[in-house]
Amino acid sequence: MHCDGQARHGANAAQFEGELANLAPLSQDGLVVVDGRRITVTDEGRTLVRAAAAVFDRYLKKGEQRHSRAV
Repeated sequence: MHCDGQARHGANAAQFEGELANLAPLSQDGLVVVDGRRITVTDEGRTLVRAAAAVFDRYLKKGEQRHSRAV
């Protein structure tokens, strides 16, 4: 499913550059594919989708755990 966040939610794609960069380790491991502004979770990464989503969680501080870890 593709969502144009800028048009639909008023989000500016540039504001997520840091988060997209934080997906690099998952991308290098073949768990996600980042193509421009589109993020695809691969079959291998499907069980770790929480880790990819956590990159965008503004309420989750780096190193802080509120619930069980994905891995």
